Amino acid sequence: MGRKRTEQRSESRELSRVVERRVKAIEACQCRDLTVKAYADRTGQSVYTLYEAMRQARRAGVVPPHRSTKRQKKKRASESRGPVPIPQAPGDLWKMDFMSDRLGSGRVNRPFNVVDVCSRTCVGTAVDHLFPASRVTAYLGAWIAEHGKPSAIQGDNGTEFTANAFDAWAYERGIAVHFITPGKPVENAVIESFDGKLRDA
Repeated sequence: MGRKRTEQRSESRELSRVVERRVKAIEACQCRDLTVKAYADRTGQSVYTLYEAMRQARRAGVVPPHRSTKRQKKKRASESRGPVPIPQAPGDLWKMDFMSDRLGSGRVNRPFNVVDVCSRTCVGTAVDHLFPASRVTAYLGAWIAEHGKPSAIQGDNGTEFTANAFDAWAYERGIAVHFITPGKPVENAVIESFDGKLRDA
């Protein structure tokens, strides 16, 4: 009886040392179940025993609690803003959209177009290979200085327009932001028509 208890204590101590050495690698691995099972098969110990040891180690503060390896989605400002106002005069509503073009070298460029819905005039066009929200707002700021501030702007649900930075920029300037319904580019027909004419020019 005493010998059996000694063996159990020895096994428990060895298991604790193994857990301390391996649990961080196990926690960092998205396939940790496979890692534990592979170790259990190799040592002849049960998976339940290993997981129980891991739980005890966490409670004792030996290892940190398990954290999900899934990336957290960034909060976006693309919630519904109500019906889009019908423009009655130039400057009431601007529509924005991106195109995609590829150079002979294989590099992808993205023309960024803004059109005034009422006057059907091009407010501005910019071309770059990358358009974070900060660059979008920089171009819009330059065009606002030239043409005046619109009452509202509308775009698709791309990350450039749904970013919180873009939403904060528009809020500070008193510009209402609207989004088309996902999967319905027909709601952006004015700017889509402009894109087609620009592509064919």
